[in-house]
Amino acid sequence: MTPSKYQYPAGLEGPKQLSPKQWVSPQDKLREEVRMLHHAFQGVLETEADLPVKLQERTRVLTRLNLAFRSATTPTAQRIIEERLLPSEARTIKPLPEDPNTYIHAGIVFRFVVTEENVELMGSRENAAKSLGHERKAISSVLGTNICGLHVPMSMLVRYLGMGVWVSTQLSLTPEGLVYGCLDGGDTMVKRSVEMNTMMKRMGEQLNLKPHKAGVLAASSKYLFGPADIQGYHCTKEKRYYLLGLSRLFPPTSPKDGDEKAGYLVRKLRAEALRQGPKPLNSDSYSPFLRTEQDEEDVAQCTRMVTERLAPEVVQGLVELERVQSVEPEDLIKLIHQKGVNIRYLGQLLPLTDTCSAQLMLVLCSEMVARTFRCLVEDEWYALHGRPGTDLSSFESVAQTYFHLLLDDTAKTPATKAFWEDKLVPRLCAKFGPHLLLLTPKMVDRKVLFRRSCELLGVCFGMSDDSTFRNFQFSGAEMGQYGKAVELVPVAKLPTIPQPREAQVHFQEGRMLEAAAIYEGMLANMERSVGMNCPALVPILQSLAAVYTGLGDSHTKHAEDCLSRVVNIRHAEADPSDTSLPQALHLLAVYFSGHNDYDRAISLLSNALRLTQTALGEVHPSVAVLLDALGGVHNLRGEYPEAIATFKQAMALRETIFGCEHPIFARSLIQVGAFYLQQGMAMQAKPFLHRALHILEEGANPVQQPDVAEVHYRLAVAEYELGQYGPALEMFRACQVELERSYGPKNPMVTSCRSYILGMDHNRSTIDPSASTIDWPEPADASGQLTSLSDKEDFPFSDDDNEHLQELLKAQDYPAALPYFRRYMKMQEENLGAVTTAEFQEVLVQYGHVLQHCRHKDAVSIYQRVLDLKEVTHGPRSIEVAMALGSLANAHALQANYDECCRTFQRAAAIWEQIPGQEQSLIECYERLANVHSNFNKCSAALQVWDRVLLLRQQLLGEQHPETVRTVAEMEALYKEIADMEG
Repeated sequence: MTPSKYQYPAGLEGPKQLSPKQWVSPQDKLREEVRMLHHAFQGVLETEADLPVKLQERTRVLTRLNLAFRSATTPTAQRIIEERLLPSEARTIKPLPEDPNTYIHAGIVFRFVVTEENVELMGSRENAAKSLGHERKAISSVLGTNICGLHVPMSMLVRYLGMGVWVSTQLSLTPEGLVYGCLDGGDTMVKRSVEMNTMMKRMGEQLNLKPHKAGVLAASSKYLFGPADIQGYHCTKEKRYYLLGLSRLFPPTSPKDGDEKAGYLVRKLRAEALRQGPKPLNSDSYSPFLRTEQDEEDVAQCTRMVTERLAPEVVQGLVELERVQSVEPEDLIKLIHQKGVNIRYLGQLLPLTDTCSAQLMLVLCSEMVARTFRCLVEDEWYALHGRPGTDLSSFESVAQTYFHLLLDDTAKTPATKAFWEDKLVPRLCAKFGPHLLLLTPKMVDRKVLFRRSCELLGVCFGMSDDSTFRNFQFSGAEMGQYGKAVELVPVAKLPTIPQPREAQVHFQEGRMLEAAAIYEGMLANMERSVGMNCPALVPILQSLAAVYTGLGDSHTKHAEDCLSRVVNIRHAEADPSDTSLPQALHLLAVYFSGHNDYDRAISLLSNALRLTQTALGEVHPSVAVLLDALGGVHNLRGEYPEAIATFKQAMALRETIFGCEHPIFARSLIQVGAFYLQQGMAMQAKPFLHRALHILEEGANPVQQPDVAEVHYRLAVAEYELGQYGPALEMFRACQVELERSYGPKNPMVTSCRSYILGMDHNRSTIDPSASTIDWPEPADASGQLTSLSDKEDFPFSDDDNEHLQELLKAQDYPAALPYFRRYMKMQEENLGAVTTAEFQEVLVQYGHVLQHCRHKDAVSIYQRVLDLKEVTHGPRSIEVAMALGSLANAHALQANYDECCRTFQRAAAIWEQIPGQEQSLIECYERLANVHSNFNKCSAALQVWDRVLLLRQQLLGEQHPETVRTVAEMEALYKEIADMEG
């Protein structure tokens, strides 16, 4: 994948991008490879995955980048661990002088976690290795929240020769950049970024974490989501927010009597169990940091849920799975993790398996023995690091010896029997429970045990003729034959992206009733535990509102109630340190605008915009999001000048924040282009859409592929409206498959695309491109049946017809909408009576848009009628009349009425000239007139108008503004065209 220009803010130390010829060493090559992976990875994290297909693509791309990171960095981690056996002067990669356990090489940080200090703190080597396993799982959960703009470094945990190394990309972070958490063990707590606070609040609510006073001293504490020693940074070089120090993100399980040293650092709840818990939990429970007795009681309640409810569900799931397939250890691990049960509870599953098959019990025992065996071997390997004269062969010898002891026949090998009874089984009981004291080698599947032990330890047996290693079916009797063929390889574990929960899957696949039932059950359980107004309810209420909206009109009141509850909860919080209240107001406004209550929607959005600007400032991405929403409501309300002005304000803001090559800026370009298409201004729409396409294709971000498909579709519509039917048909065909893959077969753009293709395929032979007026036949409907303009015209217009018409208009499927609108128009004329009313004029304008999009000749007469009514009701020099003249001029242009088109645009321009504050509308009017001259090969006339446009833009925007520069480029192209014609 080729990262786009915006992805290179020089966030890593080291040289700039180097070409292969400039690489002077393998270290430079590795540095550049990791830099590319890092910026591609972070580029995906700042991409809004607002569609299921984008979320799937995000998961796929992040996984692929993680695998590439593992391939690139694992050999270096292996070398660093092996060189620990050498004297310092003989090592090729040196540790940091101030920290002998940390290495920085080629922009990558390698940090040993199994050190003498950590072993002393955590109680054992095994526990020390677990701490960064918790960090890896926490990073996985943060990635799974899909919060745009919340970043984590690329990282992984490497286990090799009994050592654990945490590998991560080096970031340009400073202590001054800390905006959330602490650096000094909880003494000085920091919380000073509204944006970071908002993202952490969203993350905490999704993961069911409890906001709490974090720190050591109450006086200096701050309310945080997550542990007191979490670290949230603002990286000024990259302009990104990073989250580090996540090993204690999840609360511990309640301790047992005689629990191991520092158990709160080791025995953690899984994220899946945490989300199912009845209450949000405090990450600092049972720790030396601030917490309450209630916090620890809540954790104890969640722990009981794991052992008493979720563990039996695992066994039941295994029984059901065994009915359809043989159960492998991988199936066991996947199911136990999905249910939220920790591996350490495997021993508690065994007494519950009395109804299971003997083979399932063998698999369960084999997995427990394999994990215990790994701990014994790694302990022995770790001890070797402190012995003089140790080399790699010493570790291989230990592996050979221990595999002999594990798998040799106990009847023939007394050492094997002693190993099981004296070492393996006691460690097994300590790890999984004392009831395993009577476990014997006959209670395991030796093939499964051998395979899993090799996978967990990174040990390979067997040798082929070309001296490469291979796995083989091992039995103890064969050990002597293959005893010298041992290879030890690092075991690298990456963060993963959690799979969506069951309710999310139902929602994404359109099973709304099933999703509603699950969310309603979750809401009821949570309300019983935390009350009716706890912020922990917010994610469930928002999800439930989305499901109710998907269920249609019968559930819309329920959706409104859910969103209103969210707003009330956020009001009650009254927390100025985040923007949760504006976000809640935004969601409720979207609901009201979808139900045609535009006044309430604008009021809510205006309030949200004011609150956001107060909290974050006027130049912030969240401000642009609200401006987009406000422009959308103005558009739905028919307030088109206000709509385009607001859309362009948001677009300019995003260009200022992200730059002109960022995909978020491209989304604004698409929105402006779509608006112009809706208004029948295809010529004005194309530059915005082409610019957006260039940005998205340059970035080559697979997560943006749905946006690329949308741009292709809208460009096809533009070509269709401009009469370029051949290119339009090819473009529709080219984007149809990707549109359907991205948005699903029922999406309005997909059905509209299909309608255009079917209609043009049928009518292609009837078109005369040279005709001055083209009465283009109607495209087919989605079923492939051609629709007649007079179809059903004598039937009354029902509520179902109106609903279908609104869906077609929303999808911009104007050819299919036209017969419905004829009947709608007739009904409105009868109902409204006086044709001068504003309501009827709005209906006429909508009808004219539909006709114009269909390139129907009646559009001219309809817009002329609109103009006449506007002159009567608003006066001949009003803004409304100027807008009506613009629409009429567009209709003349599409019917090739050149003279009438020019005269009408000139009348509109004369009105705009006399209205103060309408310079932008005047420029757009002149630009449309210039394009008309160009389309009819009147280049000299076009240049005269472009001169006027250029002067106005220089006065309004300045000479260096992109729009001014574009105007100059248009004029240069025209001069060249004139020169070519004269030559």
